[in-house]
Amino acid sequence: MDIARLFVAIELPEDLCHGLDRRLRLLRQAWPGTCWVQPEALHVTLLFLGDTPLERRGELDEAIGQACRGHAARVCRLGGVGVFPDARRPAVLWVGLDDGGALGRLADDLRRSAARAGFAGDDRPFTPHLTLGRVRRPGRPAAAALDALQRPSYADLGTLAVEQVSLVASTLTPAGPRYSTLRRWPLGAPAGAPEPARA
Repeated sequence: MDIARLFVAIELPEDLCHGLDRRLRLLRQAWPGTCWVQPEALHVTLLFLGDTPLERRGELDEAIGQACRGHAARVCRLGGVGVFPDARRPAVLWVGLDDGGALGRLADDLRRSAARAGFAGDDRPFTPHLTLGRVRRPGRPAAAALDALQRPSYADLGTLAVEQVSLVASTLTPAGPRYSTLRRWPLGAPAGAPEPARA
């Protein structure tokens, strides 16, 4: 049985990815013990499915399409940089999204629709964010690293037009995960009417 490590996400346009990479350069210097996400790999995870039998892709695609119905495209504001789980022992650095709760509702619908179809996704509460990097050696960071999170220029990092949802396969490699988009659904479109993935 063929298995793939899958998740449902919002992909970022290339210009936004590289713009964030330039604007956050000083943050990377302040957090040297971090494995940074490559700019082209930045995304918002809506639902992590994990190892999934590819023979059930049809059922999964239908579940995702059903969940996307009734969710309109919208614009989210990017801003604020923080850490998970907290500043005492940070493991993940992130950029926040102000979405008015819309992405949370979409993530909930995706989780419920996938569960009805028999796909058990991650059940942690959804927090809208972009993962920037993972700290290799969690521990109390230097004061300068924490101060870097508070740069005024990070309060407003632009906007993200959320117009479609993607099913993405993740392949783990020694150099980090490689992502491959399998299918896309425009928000608000009928189920079963996806846009083709980029080659």
